[in-house]
Amino acid sequence: MNRVFKILYKPASVFEQLNDFYEDDLNTDSNIITSVLGFLLGIYSCYIDFESFKEISSGIGIVLICILAVIAFNGIFLLFYNYILTYILYWIGKLLNSRGLVAEIRAAIAYSILPGIFGLVLMLIQGLNSELLFDANTQLIIVRILSVVTIFWSMIILVVGLKIFNKYGFIKAVVNVLVLPLSALIVYIFYIK
Repeated sequence: MNRVFKILYKPASVFEQLNDFYEDDLNTDSNIITSVLGFLLGIYSCYIDFESFKEISSGIGIVLICILAVIAFNGIFLLFYNYILTYILYWIGKLLNSRGLVAEIRAAIAYSILPGIFGLVLMLIQGLNSELLFDANTQLIIVRILSVVTIFWSMIILVVGLKIFNKYGFIKAVVNVLVLPLSALIVYIFYIK
């Protein structure tokens, strides 16, 4: 648990410790972190879509829909973060002559999503107390600022993790991570059109 909080302010020392872990331990940590994010996103989705769920079903049906949403988000995030994104960054790293293992890349990705988990918890707390704290415009500004901060924070942690695990320099780590914002930009451009 200490590593979870320490990654937020001392990522290099945490990744140096993780560099000595066995592959199975890194995979276990990655699955736990990713499952927590999927669980929180499932809860957040149920919170956001609760009124829609009430139109579809009532009573025990809403509970079952929420449980299915949480399970679906866990499955989607385990698949995306632990496999698809891991192998994309792993093969880009191999093109850049990295010496990292798949489990190490998976751990770097999982630990880099921790700021997103803390941001999501803050958004859930703020959403539950929405009328007590801020008006709708202020809430929107807070969510956007929080999103930008967590994205940059996550990218910094991911760059540090890839630099240590792949055993190459800072520039190669940044180039390895650049595929993420570039692909997001491409999706954003096509989504607007």
